[in-house]
Amino acid sequence: MFIPYSFIEVESIFSQFIFSTIIYTAVVATYFIFCHGKYGQTLGKKIMGIKVLDVSEDATIGFLRAFYRELPWIVSEVALFVYILVFVFNKQSIEGYEMTEFMISFIWMCLELITMFLNDKRRAIHDFLAGSVVVKV
Repeated sequence: MFIPYSFIEVESIFSQFIFSTIIYTAVVATYFIFCHGKYGQTLGKKIMGIKVLDVSEDATIGFLRAFYRELPWIVSEVALFVYILVFVFNKQSIEGYEMTEFMISFIWMCLELITMFLNDKRRAIHDFLAGSVVVKV
C-alpha cells in the first residue's frame, strides 16, 4: 500500500505552515504599524490620496496608536492560528477552518461598517481604538 505522505513530511509541512504564518503576520503588522505610525499612510493609501491622522487631524498617530489600530487584525490572526494549532495537536480535521475564518471576518466587517456609517467622521472601530481618522490629502 502506497502512502503519499510520511509522518516526517506531514510534520515538515506543519512546521513550514507555523513558520510562514508567524512570519506573514509579523511582516504585515510591522508594515502597517510602521507606515501608519511614521507617514500616516501605506502605499495603497498614498495612491488613493488618503491619510490616517489623529482625531484632531493635525498629526500622524505614532507607532503606539498605529499598533492599537492594527490590534483587532492581529488578535484575529492569532486566534485563528491558535484554532488551527488546537485542532492539529488534537489530531482533528480542520475542515471548518475556512468557514470559521470567513464568519469571523464577515462579522467584524459588518461591525466596522455599521460603526463607520453611524458617526460624522466615518471612523470605524479600529479608528476609535487608536484615536485616528482617515482623511483625504
